[in-house]
Amino acid sequence: MSTYKGYPINTGKNNQYEMIPKILEETYLRFEYMTQKLKQCFLVRFDLHLPVTNTYQCPLDENRLVSEFFNRLIHKKLKPRCNRKPSTRKQISPAPRPKQLGIHKHIQYLWVREVEKSKRAHYHCWILVDRHKMATAGSHLRRTGFYGIACDLWNQVSKGGHLQGVKDNKAKYGLSIRNKLERDSAFYAISYLAKKRGKGYRKGTSVRDYGGSKTP
Repeated sequence: MSTYKGYPINTGKNNQYEMIPKILEETYLRFEYMTQKLKQCFLVRFDLHLPVTNTYQCPLDENRLVSEFFNRLIHKKLKPRCNRKPSTRKQISPAPRPKQLGIHKHIQYLWVREVEKSKRAHYHCWILVDRHKMATAGSHLRRTGFYGIACDLWNQVSKGGHLQGVKDNKAKYGLSIRNKLERDSAFYAISYLAKKRGKGYRKGTSVRDYGGSKTP
């Protein structure tokens, strides 16, 4: 099995996938930060699809939609108010938040843009959070938990796009990361995003094939 800095990577059943080293390194940096910063992490994989009647003519505009989606997801759903100084004014208590999301201090994520047989762009994504705050991904079909919130948010931002949850090889949505075996399994799952196939179909040198959270 192929590896990257000690972690197994998904190069396909017959090693048919050529990998992009830069994306592997960006994945590694974010993954290492989270697994060293937190005792237990939770990984969620999902794909973002643009509306069937896609009016976004420029790949750069499509990438901006994904950046806007993650910006709202992180700062309005997963990390609200955590960086603000407490106010001395009397405030009205906010509406209760879904317990399965919590308020996260440490979050890392990565997305990649791909265009394959359909000739329409789609995005593979993953996000790592604190398992003590969120230990289930919910369902993208029933619109519950993390998936439910993310589905509604992407539909709103993209004006009609849909989000699809991704199962791991154990047919589970979301992976708990508490030991080396689970770390290896999780890294293997997200290394798939670094495959070269499907990338490079873009107009203009300023359009990127990937993006993500800031690395420390």
